[in-house]
Amino acid sequence: MKWLRGETQRRLFAYMWFHPNATLKDASRELNLSYAYTRAVWARIKKRKDFDRLCPICFTPGRVGMVCTNCGADLTEPLQLFASFEDHS
Repeated sequence: MKWLRGETQRRLFAYMWFHPNATLKDASRELNLSYAYTRAVWARIKKRKDFDRLCPICFTPGRVGMVCTNCGADLTEPLQLFASFEDHS
């Protein structure tokens, strides 16, 4: 089905992970999806048997505790989106 593609699932899961107080209406507005579509995708994500192990960065079931074994993301630290060039000298 076209509306359950992995990229939309990944974007929605990451948004809900990093915004835990957000509602599905907030997510649908932010991700430019219809509310009905967002509800359907979120229901599909929650049905996954590995839901509690999904990593919000790489969207694979490799999270053990707060560290992903696949991509190495440490979810206890704040996410750095932009690197500073001064740090790399």
